[in-house]
Formats: sequence, C-alpha cells, structure tokens
Amino acid sequence: MKISGRVRRTGTAQGRRNSRAGGPRSSRAPAGKAAGPARGGPVRLEVVPTFAIHCLDKPLQQELRARTRTAHLAYLEKAIDQVVLAGPLLDEAGEPIGSMLLMRFPDYNAAVAFAAEDPYARAGLFQSVAVTAWRQVFPPPAAEAASA
Repeated sequence: MKISGRVRRTGTAQGRRNSRAGGPRSSRAPAGKAAGPARGGPVRLEVVPTFAIHCLDKPLQQELRARTRTAHLAYLEKAIDQVVLAGPLLDEAGEPIGSMLLMRFPDYNAAVAFAAEDPYARAGLFQSVAVTAWRQVFPPPAAEAASA
C-alpha cells in the first residue's frame, strides 16, 4: 500500500459508497476474487484531515511580527509535509495583519496544539486564532479527478 503526504490508497470512493449502503465493493473484481490493490481492483482514498488556521494580529504589532518572523517560518518549515498553503493576511495597503494556514493533521486537537506552539502565538502576536476543519471542493482534488 502506497502512502503519500495527503492520501492513503485503500479502495475507491464508489466502493466506500457501496459498502456503506451494504452494496458490492466493486463490480470490477472477477467473481471469487477479492477486490483491492493486491488483485488489481479499485483503490479507496482516505484523506488526511485538513484544517484552516486563521489568525488575526493585535493592532499595531508590526514590530513584534517582524521580530518573530524567522522563528515562525522555521516552525512551519519543520512541518512542511503537513502544509497545504501558508501566508500572511493583508490589509488594504498590503501590510500583514494576520496569518492563514491550511495544514493536514490527524485530528482537531493536533491542529490546535500546533497553532498554540507557533512562535507568533507564543509571542502574543495574535488577537484571535480560529482552527476549523476544511475540505477542498474546487478545483477537485487531483486524486478525485483521476478516479472520476
């Protein structure tokens, strides 16, 4: 079984729908043969949960942000395999006013713990931090588009 940073291949989305409904796992498997990767059957994708971490800075904290930026970037670099995207939120003048991260974690608690240990958060830069589960719809994730 091949495991990548984002998905683990174990069967098809159609197979998941059928098995939840009590139907066949796949009509592609020959009679008497088990469906699945070992028999050349369908592959189901188990997606690692993605979380949006939305942080807004306290007002007038540009100096604190600049002072802790190197540590913040090093912290993200250590978790680079989990990062979907990351960058600052900007005001109308293009100045940073917060951070937006989309990252993969095994669960909500791991995402919250990661956000709490961010050097920006530890330095007291943020006025608010929201951690929310997120699912990509558009454009369709590459794995879903390939199986469609």
